[in-house]
Amino acid sequence: MNRKKQNIITRVIILILSLGSITGGSYLAYRQSVGTPGTAKVTSCKKIRRAETCNGFWTYQGKIQMGEVENTNSDDIGNNVDVRITESYAIKPSLRLPIVLYSIAIIALFLGWRWWKTEAIR
Repeated sequence: MNRKKQNIITRVIILILSLGSITGGSYLAYRQSVGTPGTAKVTSCKKIRRAETCNGFWTYQGKIQMGEVENTNSDDIGNNVDVRITESYAIKPSLRLPIVLYSIAIIALFLGWRWWKTEAIR
């Protein structure tokens, strides 16, 4: 494979990684901002390998609903947590994962730019 094809492939990979991270972070930030503000009571949590999922209940349009309360952990058991509620889920707002994804995009773009300045121009 010649140098020109390698450069094109590398640029495409960097672009896909960056755009994917930005899209994912934006989707998560958007998903956590829609819905009705409310509270959910976390009733139980279970740990599957490293992931922890917690269940609870909340009121939506006058009806009590039960299900997974996203972005909560075992520290929240028995507590009422502020959530955004839609018809199908309750989610505790947290910008931790969107910030991580944005950081990955920035790092990938920076490393791609450094690569371009040092290797691709040769």
